[in-house]
Amino acid sequence: MHVLQTQDYQPASSSFLQLQVAPSVSQAFSSYVTPIQNSLNVEDFARIQTFEGSFTGSATLYQALLQSLTVPSLPDELTLRTSQAEEIWTTLLCVAYLELKLAERKDVWVLMVEKAMAWIEDALQAAGVDEVLKIRDTLMEKAKKEII
Repeated sequence: MHVLQTQDYQPASSSFLQLQVAPSVSQAFSSYVTPIQNSLNVEDFARIQTFEGSFTGSATLYQALLQSLTVPSLPDELTLRTSQAEEIWTTLLCVAYLELKLAERKDVWVLMVEKAMAWIEDALQAAGVDEVLKIRDTLMEKAKKEII
């Protein structure tokens, strides 16, 4: 059995790390966890994107994306259409962040965004949304306004 020693710990390359364990265990490892930064990098998005292409929201993600502790409200276009509304909105916010804040790394994230946008289109279509591309583009503009 190997006991974790301080010198054994190598911090993750990203600060986008969440630890959900019992308080006593959490306190014991608190010195090993890198604090969450206020900015995200492309690698953070690569870690949290689902296989299908979406991004799932969390308070930590919203804090980093929007610099706010409050969960963003859903746009009217999404409020009553689908059970995936929050996931669609979160995915749009992530894409907007990549496009606006990490534009210089587009060569790295372009395929992630293509996958995310395809997932959004599929989710909107499955929800019975008419004019999928028009609604997607409208939602994208709203997401960009949230990021700025």
